[in-house]
Amino acid sequence: MKLKELLLLTSKQKCDGFFIRGNTNCGEYKSYWENGQLSINTFYLKSKRNGEYKYYWTNGQLTGHYFYLNDELHGNYKFYQANGQLDVHQLYENGLLIKDYLE
Repeated sequence: MKLKELLLLTSKQKCDGFFIRGNTNCGEYKSYWENGQLSINTFYLKSKRNGEYKYYWTNGQLTGHYFYLNDELHGNYKFYQANGQLDVHQLYENGLLIKDYLE
């Protein structure tokens, strides 16, 4: 987890999601900031992130837009500043960085 992502998760959050057999996440998962704004929207299969993953700032602005395959980054990874400016744009394949578009 990158430092920017870690800082986003330090606030108290409420969560919605589907669980099967104990604590296994399966299906859509949403987490909310204390102000009610959506903070995370993603999908799990057998407790592994799969598919689209979105983070939001407390004001509702998109923070990050990623794609996962079996809990590894796979596809475009974008991270935005609070003002909406694109800060990071990378391409991953099975967890490995393939290209950094903003270097």
